[in-house]
Amino acid sequence: MPIFQRRSDVPFRANYKAYKPFLREDFKYMCAYCLLHEGEQQLGGGFQYFQTDHFRPQKGFPELINVYDNLYYACHWCNQAKSDTWPSEEQQVDRYRFVDPCAEDLYKEHSAPSP
Repeated sequence: MPIFQRRSDVPFRANYKAYKPFLREDFKYMCAYCLLHEGEQQLGGGFQYFQTDHFRPQKGFPELINVYDNLYYACHWCNQAKSDTWPSEEQQVDRYRFVDPCAEDLYKEHSAPSP
């Protein structure tokens, strides 16, 4: 089962930033990528530290800018590190990709095999 499950009844918003309160709840107040909880102040957490990330970047996928299923709750560091990065078609052929914590079971599909 994926770490995060999105609600399906979010009303459309013309500005993706208006989805932040919904994302905050759907992502359990944690960064979609590093799982930092916004309550971990000593690690730079806090609601203001978190941002709305575009899983598929705005630059390459302008049609998804305000699509809720493309938005993730992310800490500032992860959002800046990922930025507009997206694998090229050639990289995708070589299976380079981002893990989607809303669609994949990270523990089952990406854990090291047991000895």
